[in-house]
Amino acid sequence: MPQSIGPEVVVRLEYRLYDEEEELVEAPGPEEAMEFIFGVGQAPLAIERAIDGLRVGQSRRVQLPPAQAFGPRDESALISVEASELPAGAGPGDEFEADREDGETVFLRVVELEDGVARLDANHPLAGQTVTLELQVLELRTATAAELRAAEQALAEADEGEVPDVLASSLLRRDRSTPPGSA
Repeated sequence: MPQSIGPEVVVRLEYRLYDEEEELVEAPGPEEAMEFIFGVGQAPLAIERAIDGLRVGQSRRVQLPPAQAFGPRDESALISVEASELPAGAGPGDEFEADREDGETVFLRVVELEDGVARLDANHPLAGQTVTLELQVLELRTATAAELRAAEQALAEADEGEVPDVLASSLLRRDRSTPPGSA
């Protein structure tokens, strides 16, 4: 078992997400922990940089600007529709899902209802905000060969614009006969 976070290590993290005003937004328990292989683009680079080298039980607090979190606010994501197109009883502040023409699901928040017109916001509620994450390492284990192959395949299949940032340290291949952390 690896002693600290590094390349080819599967990491399980518990997290707490805070908005720009330091209000707690999300705090799933250990059963819903974030799990990923470190260094292969499965987690945002800013998170990987913050936890690199941590051990089980250690924690880190990291602030993420909009570009590294939920993106900037997009004013073109504000749309107007007839209020009759909303679910019955919907009002300002209500959120619901809708299907786009391409089949993707979009989350919409009712901003305003006036004169039979509903103004909807498709931005993530935290878009444009610097958010804070508290991360605690719950578990570390060496990734299996199958998990590494799947991660490499996912990177190879990523669209040109979707290629994730990868830590340079993850590009260093270990001799599979040498346990991680003993090189």
